[in-house]
Amino acid sequence: MAGVTGAEVLRVGVLDALPLMGDAIEAAVSESGVVEVAMVASRVGEFAAVVGDVDVVVVGVSCDDSGVALLREAAKLNVPLVVCLHEVRDYLISAALSCRIHCVVSMSDSAAMLHRGLTLAANAEWFMGQSIEGRFKSGQGARALLRSSDVTRDHRRLMVGVCRGWTSKQLAEEIGVAPSTVEYRKRRLVRDLGLQKSIDLVRYAHREGLIDDD
Repeated sequence: MAGVTGAEVLRVGVLDALPLMGDAIEAAVSESGVVEVAMVASRVGEFAAVVGDVDVVVVGVSCDDSGVALLREAAKLNVPLVVCLHEVRDYLISAALSCRIHCVVSMSDSAAMLHRGLTLAANAEWFMGQSIEGRFKSGQGARALLRSSDVTRDHRRLMVGVCRGWTSKQLAEEIGVAPSTVEYRKRRLVRDLGLQKSIDLVRYAHREGLIDDD
């Protein structure tokens, strides 16, 4: 699917099992003025036949097992997703990351921030709302990022390599990416964990018990 620009009208689907939460998300999306809410549904199956009619889907995730289940089902849709958390919880952030969903906001974020997330998601770019980013900068969301499974396997391998003193070239060979990508990921990981430099990753990893000492 071709990307969209900030000047274009985004066709947005809203998916949420809780009607009141879905209404709140729909209202926040509509406030931006350049977003068309094309569909509101409570089940993933309702989007299956019309997924090509929307640019991005906002998934409202509640703080219970049903919210995580909805998130995992939505991740199977062939459309960019923005996860909107009812409350900011580490395990929900972890679930979003493990489903390879890179745009995460919360109900406390502004409509303008939600719209920015929608635009970036439609162009397959990473975005975290202010409430989510603040959690990572304070270090509270670090365990969620590093302990989530599929999407952060490379993060963990990167952390292991840094702790073992590997060069960017060695890390690139281990992970299967270019050395420049390793450098970018290291800078991003340092920033997301609220650290100052790459060497701080070693101290952080051992302090938090994220890396074994053997």
